[in-house]
Amino acid sequence: MTRILMHRRLAFSSGSLRHSCREPVSSKACGDRRTGLPQPGAGNAKAASGRLWRAIAADKAGIRMGSAVSLLRCTSCILPSVLFLLTAAGCRAALPVARPPRGTLCFPVTGHNVQGVFGAYLQAHGGVESFGYPTTEEFIQQGVVVQYFDKVRMEYHPEHPPRYRVQLGLLGEVLGRREPPIPSSSVPLIFDRSHRYYPQTGHTLAQPFLAYYDSDGGLDRFGYPLSEPYRFQGNLTQDFQRARLISRDGEMEIADWGRMFLSRSLTRPPPPPPSR
Repeated sequence: MTRILMHRRLAFSSGSLRHSCREPVSSKACGDRRTGLPQPGAGNAKAASGRLWRAIAADKAGIRMGSAVSLLRCTSCILPSVLFLLTAAGCRAALPVARPPRGTLCFPVTGHNVQGVFGAYLQAHGGVESFGYPTTEEFIQQGVVVQYFDKVRMEYHPEHPPRYRVQLGLLGEVLGRREPPIPSSSVPLIFDRSHRYYPQTGHTLAQPFLAYYDSDGGLDRFGYPLSEPYRFQGNLTQDFQRARLISRDGEMEIADWGRMFLSRSLTRPPPPPPSR
């Protein structure tokens, strides 16, 4: 195609040279008919030569421009094919990934996250070993921001001093686990260190629960005892305001009261509250 354009340009230039002569056409005056180039000694040779070289320069510029346009056209045709081949080969463009807010604790086991004050409380008080995994996100229940875990319900109370703004729900009370107080005749003596009496609920705390109670959070974690120790499914058990402790084969376990209460009270948690 480039050669055709060059021949056409040369032919046009040659024709212009021939018709520029006022005298009848002759090879001496207007140059060789075959090449169109001016012969030495011609009167208009200088002007004709200038026109010819300008035409050649224009042809070169046109060729360069045409090559660039052709390259762009070629690229626009090839690029989709290249992208298709890359996709077929398994290459994927990097898509933005939605990431949770900074400081969020993610638990793929249940598909829920813990963040903010609840996340800080979880990490500072024994983690999932003490509370279990989250079973909901944060949401508002009866005007309080809460989040359920396997074993507990965390509540946020901004009206309290900072230390007590996150509290564990009194699920033992809500589940009706409070037993009548023990008779006054059964109250242990004040100097009996193997038993501890709580007049707030009228019940005592003894081994093996006493040592675990003191070492793993005490009143803030478990609340007051709601019952005396009893046998449940063959294991020594005692209920508290915030948990049920089970002594099984010499190990202490915490019942899944959070999951139990959630299944009874909610069919589906409401949407999460606005960010604090």
